[in-house]
Amino acid sequence: MNKIFTKTMERREADSLLGIETWGSWGCGVEKFDWSYGSSNEVCYILEGKADIITPDGVTVIEEGMVVEFPKGLGCTWDVKEPIEKFYKFGIDLKKYFNEY
Repeated sequence: MNKIFTKTMERREADSLLGIETWGSWGCGVEKFDWSYGSSNEVCYILEGKADIITPDGVTVIEEGMVVEFPKGLGCTWDVKEPIEKFYKFGIDLKKYFNEY
C-alpha cells in the first residue's frame, strides 16, 4: 500500500498517544524536492507549515496539526508551500492507534 495516511489531532493528544515529543525533529523552508521512503515507513507530526506531497496517485496536502504516515517504498515530491517543522519517527505501526487506518 502506497497511500499516505493523515489524521488531524491536537499536539497534546498526539503526544499522549504516540509520544511525539521524544521523536526526532526536522524542518525546511519553501522548496520543492524528490524523496523516497525506501527501507521503512515514516510517521510524523506537523508542528507548522504546509506542503503538497505529490505521488503517482495524486496530491496529499499536509499541514500543521496533522499526523502523517509515509509508507515504506513510497516515492514522492515535496512541494513545500510554507516552511515545515515536524517531529518524525520511523517504523511505527499506526494500525495499533487508529481504527480508520
